[in-house]
Parts: sequence; structure tokens; C-alpha cells
Amino acid sequence: MNRPGRAALHALAWAAATLLVLWWTLLPFRHDWTAAAVARAVADIQWVPFRERGRAPLWSDVAGNLALFVPFGFTAWRYWEGRRGRLWRVLGAALVLSLGVEALQLTIPARRTSATDLATDALGALAGAGAGRLWEARLRAACHRWFGLLAAGHPGPVLVAVFTGCLALWALVPGAGPPRDLWTQTQILASSFRRFPGWTQWVAQAVHPAAVGLCYGALASRSSGGGRPGAVLTGWIGAAVVAISLEILQVAAPTRQPDVWQAAAMAAGALPGAVAGVSGRLPTTLAAATAGVVALTSTPAGGGPVAASRTTLLLGAALTGAAALYNRNPGRAAGPQQRSA
Repeated sequence: MNRPGRAALHALAWAAATLLVLWWTLLPFRHDWTAAAVARAVADIQWVPFRERGRAPLWSDVAGNLALFVPFGFTAWRYWEGRRGRLWRVLGAALVLSLGVEALQLTIPARRTSATDLATDALGALAGAGAGRLWEARLRAACHRWFGLLAAGHPGPVLVAVFTGCLALWALVPGAGPPRDLWTQTQILASSFRRFPGWTQWVAQAVHPAAVGLCYGALASRSSGGGRPGAVLTGWIGAAVVAISLEILQVAAPTRQPDVWQAAAMAAGALPGAVAGVSGRLPTTLAAATAGVVALTSTPAGGGPVAASRTTLLLGAALTGAAALYNRNPGRAAGPQQRSA
């Protein structure tokens, strides 16, 4: 990949890591901007790091802040590749973001501003920068050799098979509904053909399956051979077949609710995904990033199926990114060829 394209991917990854930080630190997005509420929040600020009113902080919160800022530090380090003072840039960006978040949390009654968060955010960003340094010094060359060998063997179908298997496992995860026998489940699926939920309700329910289709279509078309029209058709039809198969598979899960309109949503999202998959690395990465954002921001209500669906979609986004990065030309993927004398 040329340098401008690599820089664009690094900027996109850093923006995604920043949005992830903002999303998780500003939940539940209910602000109270009154002066009295802000004054109470200021009076409750925890000024001493790692001490919450004389008590040790919850180490789960400390670990969460550290883990949240590691991707931020890593992507910021990669974004400033070749620049002087990269470590100070990463640390400064992390402190600015953390200070902004802590200031905004003064208006969120469910949040508490603390110096512990500021310290752990900075430490997490530094750990991410250290991981980026380790990647450049030792891991990148090894991974490039490994991906070169994989690309020579065309790993695309293997990635598609892994994603398909994960979707199949997700379809069998127990749901939150009452258990039903096989005949009742079959009738539910059959009746869904005749019961359109209405455009408003369908659009609200279709976001997640459409994101799955977007990711799957991009992965399937990116990994298929042939010209662009054939690859788009392969990715789209493959996603549609998988979507219908998943609904049929849910018939065997007594607590799931098979619905053909969910399959339609997945097939609808697969078409732009398939087009993105054959349009280059950057559109494919954008499709994967969109699916990943949907997974990260999906409502956790619903128990096991929603959690499994989020995990599956995040894995699919990672696989799509891998398919976008590997070189489909076996000759080039194996590295530069020696010239004959």
C-alpha cells in the first residue's frame, strides 16, 4: 500500500479509537448543564489519584480505563509514524482527550470526575505507544512474512468460512424468549413471510443484521476471484444464502425468533458491502469499521444473543480488515522476486 493510503488508514484507525473512548466514557449521554449540578460535581472531584475519599479505587475501573486508552495510544503512535517526539505527541493527545472527557463528565450525574481516570488514561496511552514501538521493532516484519505466506495460499475462503461458522454458532445461542417446539418454530418462520413489521420498526431492527451483511459481503467479495461484477455477485449472493440459512438454523433453537425480514436486512446490507469489497482496501476497511462501530454501540439489552452477535460482528470486522490487507497476488505476496542473471 502506498504512503498516502497507509496514512489514511492510520488516521481512520485513530479516529475510531477516539470515538470508542468518547462513547464509553460519556455514557449514558444524559447531561445536566445547570450551575448547581456542575457545582456539586466539582465539589465531588477526586483530586488524589488512586484514592477515592480515602479508599482504594475499584480496580475494574482502573483496568477498564487502561484497556480503553491502549488502542488510542497504539493508533496515535502509528498515525505519527516518522514524526519527531512521537511519544510526547501521544501523551499530549491522551491528556487533552482525557481532560475533555473529565470536564464533560461534570455534567453527567451518573459519572464522577477523578484524577485516577486522568492518570490511568495516560498510562494506557503510553502502554499503547509501547505496543506500537514493539510492533515496529519486532512484530511487523514477522507478521508481514506470515501474511505473505497466507496470501500465497489465498486465505480469503478460510476467513469467510470462519466468519460463517461464527454466525452459525450465534444462530444457535439460546435467546430470551420462551422455549418452543420445532413445529411452532417452523410456523413462526413461515408466518414471517406474510407479516411485514412496518417500515419504522423494520428499519430500527434492521441496523444490526444490515451491518452483518455489510461486513460479510465485503469479506466474501474481497476474498473471491474473478472480475469485479463476478466478485460483487458472489459476495451478495453468498451473504443472502447465509442470511436465509441462519434464519432456518434458528428454527432449531427453541428460544430464538426466526424472521425472514432479518435475512432481508442482511442481504440488503451485503450489496454495498460487496461493492466496497472489490473497490480497494480503503472502502473495504470503511465497511468493516462501520460494522465494528455498530457492534460496539449496539444496546446490550437482550442477554446472550445480543452479546454473541456483537462478538461475532466484531470478529467479522477484524476478518474483513485482514482480507483487505492481504495481497491477493501470490507472486507479490511472497515478496520481491530475485532477478535472474
